[in-house]
Amino acid sequence: VMSFFPTLVNCYAAMTRTPGGVLDVLKSYDAGSTAKVRNAYLPTAVPALLASARIAVPTSILGATVAEWLATGDGIGAVMVIAFTRNDYNVLWVSVAVLTLVAVIGYWLVAAFELRTLERVAPGTSR
Repeated sequence: VMSFFPTLVNCYAAMTRTPGGVLDVLKSYDAGSTAKVRNAYLPTAVPALLASARIAVPTSILGATVAEWLATGDGIGAVMVIAFTRNDYNVLWVSVAVLTLVAVIGYWLVAAFELRTLERVAPGTSR
């Protein structure tokens, strides 16, 4: 939930910015809704979708950690709670460092994929 709605709003906003000229050309060819989505809306939304994915990776890790922290009793979130209650700050900070490292690596991987994809799909588009 923490990453779904920002991604949804960002992609919806990108699709609404589809150039009217492109839609007019598709309308003049009597294109159906599937053709409009495939040829106009999705290509316009690719940069926003990739940017959303780049942001969603760390947000998803944070959301999973919060869920572990509050609800499940398993995982690194639960380890952090137990370490905090036992005043074991070494374990707590190692847990934070591991989560941060995983989030940063995930962010970098998606950013590299985004850069390669934008060079291929939308040349001239930069983040």
